[in-house]
Amino acid sequence: MRRRKSVEVGYRDYKGLLQLAVVILPPGQRIVLLADRGFGHAGLVRFARAHQWGFRLWARFNTVVHFNRHQIATMARLCPPREHAHFSHNVAILGEPINGVHLTLANPEAPDEEPWFIISSDPTPVDTLDEYALRFDIEENFLDTTTVPTEPGSDPEPAIASRKHAGRPQRRRIVTYAGSP
Repeated sequence: MRRRKSVEVGYRDYKGLLQLAVVILPPGQRIVLLADRGFGHAGLVRFARAHQWGFRLWARFNTVVHFNRHQIATMARLCPPREHAHFSHNVAILGEPINGVHLTLANPEAPDEEPWFIISSDPTPVDTLDEYALRFDIEENFLDTTTVPTEPGSDPEPAIASRKHAGRPQRRRIVTYAGSP
């Protein structure tokens, strides 16, 4: 299982931004946070729940899952075989257990692609994978709106086009298994 390096950002570092979002976002809208690894904090889950926001968080491979008082495992241990996905509902996560979350554990067919370990506020059908994949589209659109350094008078389009798919996972083909791992 190949793991890419990721950045961890402390909840304290972005809590103010979340509080600002509460003020700025229109009331009554369904908000769903789509977060990469490094953002799976108990504080974030509590904040989202307090504001009735949904969440889909990409968990680290060493995230602890509590099925009951006696059955505890890491995401890596629960990883399904290639081209499969497992779904678990109403489990607890992290060291100080956060109860009532749902999991999608998916392992793409390509050996160089890493598994997806998604923690969700809502029950997780196979559509959770497509929903979480929207995060990559959002990130791509954000990158496309940033300034691309180019030579004076040159066209920035080739730089944007070459970046569009660089490092972006391709659509995942996964055979599903509906049930707990």
